[in-house]
Amino acid sequence: MTGQETLTTPYKSRIPVWRVDAVTEASFGKSNVTYWFNPELGFVKIMYQNYLKQKLTFELIGMKQYQ
Repeated sequence: MTGQETLTTPYKSRIPVWRVDAVTEASFGKSNVTYWFNPELGFVKIMYQNYLKQKLTFELIGMKQYQ
């Protein structure tokens, strides 16, 4: 756990989040991921980079309420 910070996404600005950074290493390279988590909204952003430096980002853009 890196700590708490404030994050802005397309869904909402100034979201209080916990940031978690993780790294994994293997013989062929290193990959890393960063998670931003809000207790009410869940994961609001996930940024992944694999050992080939390819990036994949998920970001909260909206919420739907189901009944």
